[in-house]
Amino acid sequence: MTLRYTDSNKFRDKWYMNLTPLQKCIWEYFVAECDHAGIYEVNLRLMSAQIGSEIKEEDIDFFVKQKKVFWITKDKLFIPNFVLFQQRIKGLTELNIKNRCHKSIIDELEKHDVWSLLDASKH
Repeated sequence: MTLRYTDSNKFRDKWYMNLTPLQKCIWEYFVAECDHAGIYEVNLRLMSAQIGSEIKEEDIDFFVKQKKVFWITKDKLFIPNFVLFQQRIKGLTELNIKNRCHKSIIDELEKHDVWSLLDASKH
């Protein structure tokens, strides 16, 4: 079982407040199911079964348009702010290659070539 930090103030966040109940479920699913580097392998059938509502690619594309997630392949998403939040760092330059956990994250980010998407998420 992987443990994740959550923001207890998210229910006060304007972006989160404006999500529909289904969108909130999808967002929470992304955060719970992605790997330690914020990479999520999309499985709409499994996601739909576990959430209890049919999830379509258009539902996911809502988050892409919001620049909360990015498609990195036809079936993988990247959540750019996930690492920053979970590692309690302000920027990826704070990732320390000597830290085993950080090294593993860096390796995944390099493997999927997503460094440029970190800047895109801020616009």
